[in-house]
Amino acid sequence: MKKLFTLLLAITVSLTAIPVYATELEVLETNVAEKTVHETTEIVEESVCEETENVSLETLVENLEETESLSLETEIETYVEPETLDEIEVNASKPGWMSVCKPYQYTSTTEYLPTGTASFKVAGKEYFEGYVFYNWYQYQPSQVLYNLKGEYSKFSFDIGRVDGTSNASTNLYIYKEGLLDEKITISASSLSTHIEIDVTGVDSLKLYVDHDVHVYDVYYALFNGEWTKSGATAPAVVKDSWIKDCLPYDTVSTDLIYKSDNEAVVVGGDSYSDAIRFYMWNGARPVSAAFNLEKSYKSF
Repeated sequence: MKKLFTLLLAITVSLTAIPVYATELEVLETNVAEKTVHETTEIVEESVCEETENVSLETLVENLEETESLSLETEIETYVEPETLDEIEVNASKPGWMSVCKPYQYTSTTEYLPTGTASFKVAGKEYFEGYVFYNWYQYQPSQVLYNLKGEYSKFSFDIGRVDGTSNASTNLYIYKEGLLDEKITISASSLSTHIEIDVTGVDSLKLYVDHDVHVYDVYYALFNGEWTKSGATAPAVVKDSWIKDCLPYDTVSTDLIYKSDNEAVVVGGDSYSDAIRFYMWNGARPVSAAFNLEKSYKSF
């Protein structure tokens, strides 16, 4: 009887425990399901977030491109080309004319190039290209020398008194091939004077500025230059080795310049090697070069 009671009690306990195990299993399954749903939800949310970010980025790029395009169109539409040069903040000279043909020698003259920052003013306008003649006293030469090589037909320019300098008129002397061709009086009261020079076939050009009265601090500027090509070409230079074909046997106050020694002389702005250079220390000293041609040459 005791054994039967114990068996019945064990069965009862076991049968009672079954619903507990079943409940725990249901809870476990529910948790797993909820976790799966949660993880799935997170994955979906992340996917949606990434798509949203991609869409947002694409939208941002499209908006930016449209904005830049609109901005560019607006700038193009709003730009209006000025009607006159006075509306543009540039120097008034014609840039680059000095690079076409510039003097090879200056005397009492200051050069101004557009590559620098120095400038001068004439009639209130600022110029960065040209040159300024200056006279400290009446008999001081102020000039520039050109080697045109017959390559130009016309040289035009403006000349005027530099602002803030002596209110004295001056004269411009134009020399061609060493001879005076024209004298032009430049008035100090004029804003500027435009000049055109016919230089067809001219090799040597000299512009000389001087005034008639004894006065200091006279400055006149040449600017707005323009060269016109004639189509002519400079004559061919003879071969550099000519001097060794027939050397002088005797020289006085004379140098022989050889290309092989990397020497050269500069004449008219051009450099020459293989040359004879005469130099005079004073008028009483002879300068000469003697050749023995041996009747082998027709001309030199």
